[in-house]
Amino acid sequence: MVLVGAGASFGVGEVHPDNPPLGDDLFKNLESQYPNSWGSLPNYIRSEFLNNFERGMVVLSEFDSTLHATLYQAMGAYFAQFSIGKNNHYSTLIDHLHNSITTGETVFVSLNYDYLLEEAIERAKIDLNSAPETLGGSGTVIKPHGSCNFFPDSIQASGVSFTEGVSFDAGVKQVSKHDIIEYHDSDEALYPVMALYRPDKHTQISPSVVYRFRELYREAVSEANTVGIIGAGIHTHDDHIWNPLATSEAEIHYIGDRSGFDDWRAKYRDTGRYQYIASKFSDGVDELISELR
Repeated sequence: MVLVGAGASFGVGEVHPDNPPLGDDLFKNLESQYPNSWGSLPNYIRSEFLNNFERGMVVLSEFDSTLHATLYQAMGAYFAQFSIGKNNHYSTLIDHLHNSITTGETVFVSLNYDYLLEEAIERAKIDLNSAPETLGGSGTVIKPHGSCNFFPDSIQASGVSFTEGVSFDAGVKQVSKHDIIEYHDSDEALYPVMALYRPDKHTQISPSVVYRFRELYREAVSEANTVGIIGAGIHTHDDHIWNPLATSEAEIHYIGDRSGFDDWRAKYRDTGRYQYIASKFSDGVDELISELR
């Protein structure tokens, strides 16, 4: 199993028009690109976002949760703009693991809203399944926080607003990047199937599907003999991600912040082998491939 976070897409190599930012810089990019939504928040909320995006989301939700739809439509369009380039480490990893990805032996898990990993899988001419119902299929990518290209199936709403206590449960359909951007420019009231970027990862749109993805993730961890982690910052409040890894006996090979990994391992993981590889995707991809093959 390979788990990727924001640091993977940030450090993946060639991306157009630029690499997606890490969480610390996300708000600045959103308010610059979407001044009428992300750029029009009260100053005290803006300050919270600049200090910590997840904390900013908590304060925003307390201020006015009806803003979720407008803001996350814009966020979906923002992440839809990124396209993987020719020279990138996702493709390097996929090319070397091609057979095991095709047979379903290797499963990917992406915590990212972007679509870069999936693009790289499709470019390798592997049948992609990024909304799986079970494990074992070709090109399986589990997205336990949703994705910018996931939309609620068979539900449309316009001219209404809704608070945090309201959810819209439906299946998920996968749409094109053009459709995501067009949706943002329309009068639709819902937003892509994306968990809120705050500590509880609350999900309003198609929550049962997202929760199914989280169950599949737990199943994938329990079945894995080896786990590669790339650019996923360790936030223990995301217990749906880190608790299964803490109790797993799989070998864990980590690319990312060393101090965070060492601290988590010392406090929470008392079983299984581990290896810290490197801080950057570019410096660790070859070693990770050798461990996963």
